[in-house]
Amino acid sequence: HINRSDSSRQGLFGTVNSTGQVLNLGLVDVNITGRIIVGGIAGRNEGLIQNCFVNGTIKGGASVGGLSGGMYSGGSISYSYSSADIQHVNLGLAEAEGHYFGGLVGYMTSSSISKSFASGDITALERVGGLVGENQYGEITDSYALGDVHGSGTFGRVGGLVGWNRYASAEVIDSFSIGSVTGSTALGGLIGDNSG
Repeated sequence: HINRSDSSRQGLFGTVNSTGQVLNLGLVDVNITGRIIVGGIAGRNEGLIQNCFVNGTIKGGASVGGLSGGMYSGGSISYSYSSADIQHVNLGLAEAEGHYFGGLVGYMTSSSISKSFASGDITALERVGGLVGENQYGEITDSYALGDVHGSGTFGRVGGLVGWNRYASAEVIDSFSIGSVTGSTALGGLIGDNSG
């Protein structure tokens, strides 16, 4: 149990750096609340998460995911899943409030997800996805999302798999989603807004 709504980079590990590896790990019935960059395994992931799973409930103000809140600079997730429910908690973050919520990863850039899935339900405001809230310059392959996704913010970008697949090099390959998607604008069964 982690209840630190005033602290960022919350998870079993606050940060997994570029040489770090988290392998063959399961977290059962987690209850995690953090401010920004919140995940079950890692708040921030720049390394490798492989053959891991998380279930329970994970909450935060922005950049929240089942395994990792934010994934950067060559970070990767493979052969892993989350069945955790992901929920927004209003923490007065102004511009970023309620952004970047995903069943597996909240926000990812220059990183990759392969052969992984998320089955939890996601409830937030904007840039909300069943697997990833926002993907910039990253690659998602052979992965899927099963949970229901709801984004109530005016900016929208809510998708069954990815909320916002952003920039030309952001790729989604051989992946799918089957959950329901609800929200105000820029909705998609697979991708809410695809500029990749």
